[in-house]
Amino acid sequence: MNKHTVFVAGKRFILLSEDSEEYVQNLASEVSRTINEISEANPKMESRSCAILCALDYADDKNKETQRIKSISDKAKAVIDNADKHAKEIKDLKEKIKYKNDTIAKLQAQVSELEQQLKTKAEPKAEQKPVENAVEKIEEKPIQQENPQKNQPPKAESQKKKRHQHPHENPYKAQTLEKKTEKIENKGYTPVRQISLFENEE
Repeated sequence: MNKHTVFVAGKRFILLSEDSEEYVQNLASEVSRTINEISEANPKMESRSCAILCALDYADDKNKETQRIKSISDKAKAVIDNADKHAKEIKDLKEKIKYKNDTIAKLQAQVSELEQQLKTKAEPKAEQKPVENAVEKIEEKPIQQENPQKNQPPKAESQKKKRHQHPHENPYKAQTLEKKTEKIENKGYTPVRQISLFENEE
């Protein structure tokens, strides 16, 4: 510790302090000034009584400052407690928001799944489309009737030629005339002309 010599109200004092010389001298000057102010305000008061009033004055300032610091500390503690409370409330709100967001995401997934199921039920299955198309093609395809003349034996070329000589010529008529002519020739008659069984024939 350091020794410091100071003068307070005209009296010499030796103080032991770890503080600097400048700090101790400033402190002694402040106390001496306060005692002088009290002495000037009360000229009949002794220097000892002035020193006691100065000590009371400094004690009062110290207590008030201590109370002020305590009040500030209490307010700071209340602010910290409120901050912690608000932080906890914020944390709880964040957890609730997260839970609600997760619930919304699950509900959206369920809605999407239901929409997909409804869409799948509304649309025809891909496997049934070829069958339906085949049925439509079969219904649209006209039914071909069998040609009754397909299995008949081919006619003689002479009959085909005679049949196609004239669009209105009857092939059965020509066959009948040929047979009659053969019968007449076989009996030895010479036919003068052929008699037509059909009218308006040249």
